[in-house]
This record gives sequence, structure tokens and C-alpha cells, in this order.
Amino acid sequence: MLKILFEDKHVIVVVKPPGMPCQPDPTKAPSLLEAVQAHMKASGETGKTAKLVHRLDRPVGGVMVYAKTREAAGHLSAQFADGRIKKRYLAVVQGQPIDDSGHLVHQLRTTPGNVVEVAHGPEGQTAELKYRVIGRTDAALTEAASPLALLDVLLLTGRRHQIRVQLSASGFPILGDAKYNPDFVKDGNPIGLWSYEIRFYHPAKRTALSFRALPGGLNDAGGAKSYPAPWHYFSSQIAALEEKQN
Repeated sequence: MLKILFEDKHVIVVVKPPGMPCQPDPTKAPSLLEAVQAHMKASGETGKTAKLVHRLDRPVGGVMVYAKTREAAGHLSAQFADGRIKKRYLAVVQGQPIDDSGHLVHQLRTTPGNVVEVAHGPEGQTAELKYRVIGRTDAALTEAASPLALLDVLLLTGRRHQIRVQLSASGFPILGDAKYNPDFVKDGNPIGLWSYEIRFYHPAKRTALSFRALPGGLNDAGGAKSYPAPWHYFSSQIAALEEKQN
């Protein structure tokens, strides 16, 4: 079922489930773009086509915005290009960052094998992010080779796979990242990366908008909230973010 955070005649803000592509791909799996388009058609917006203006990697879940008109797509694309749109992520990483906050800048390039890596030298594109540690585990867990940390990541550029590559290159790869975590163990759990906030200016009204969605939690019989793996390692920190949101 499509989870809608906001919708008007210009844009629609939705939550992408982990594992669903944000647009049709060669696997022919149902995509979020198709789900948005089907919703628009069912709502009577038959003359419009949903337009992709940014992406989330297929394994990653979280907040996305789609444009409903060509004009809205142009305005949102311009905001992405000049950095006015801000996106924040939660990342569960293996290892312990030395500092409680950091600013990472790397040059990234894509190999002929379609893998993104750090470029040593002037080649590649600049990738930049800031992070803040909001939780740590005291010791290595059964499921991980090292202690874990929960990061709040502010993306400053929009390079392909950049969070996954930059954190791995800095010594704390994302838990469950099959592509960039050298200690990856296949356990059936989603990757520990979630796009939880997006801020942009409405393409028609020019008003500032902000939307959040955190990894879904369920209330148990006692009223306490539990979270799916790998977010359950940091239930209290994510619950605190939810309280701040409300």
C-alpha cells in the first residue's frame, strides 16, 4: 500500500519500502513510480504523469518526492542541482567512528564494472556529507563483526551510492550493505540505511516544506515500540526522533 505523506496537484511525497525500485528497471519488479502513477490515475489525475526527480538505491527505504507536472519537475530538479533540497539519512554502521561528528569529502568515480569507488587524484566527482553519532553499542553483536553505531547523515551532494561508499572508505561501512561492506553477511535483513527527512521549496508556492518518515515500528502488548532489523539495535534513539517529530 502506498504511504503518502503529502500530496497536491504539483507534487506527491511518499515512503519507499526497502527493496522496491524507485522507477522501472530490467528486473520488471513493481516500482514506486508505477505505484504513484496508479494512485494518480485512481484519483482522477488521468492527464498527468508522475516524474522522477531524484533516486534512492533499491535496497534503501525512506522519503521521496515525485513531481506531477513538467513545471514542478523542473523546479525540483533545479533545487537538487543547486543544493537547496536537504536530505537526512539514518545509517547503522559497523565499527565506531572516533569522533561524535564528522565532515567527509571524497572524490568518487564509477568503474567499468559499475561500482563506485574513491578516486585517488583529480578524477571523479566531489562527494560531501556530514554525520553525527546518535547511538553506539558497547560490544560486538552476534550478527556483526564489530560494535555498531547509529549515524544521522546530512547529504551535501547527491552522488550515486555516496553515503555507502564514503562511510565504507572511512572505516565504518553500513550494516547489511552487500556491495560496499567487506564484512557483509547475508542474513535476510535490509540494509541499515534509511532516508528519513527531505526539505524542499514548493515548486509553485515557493514555501518551505519538510517531511519525515522513520523506519516503521510496532507497539507491543505493553505499549513499547519495537523496530525491525537492523533498527532494533537503536530503538530508543529512533523513538526519540519520532517524539521530536511529533
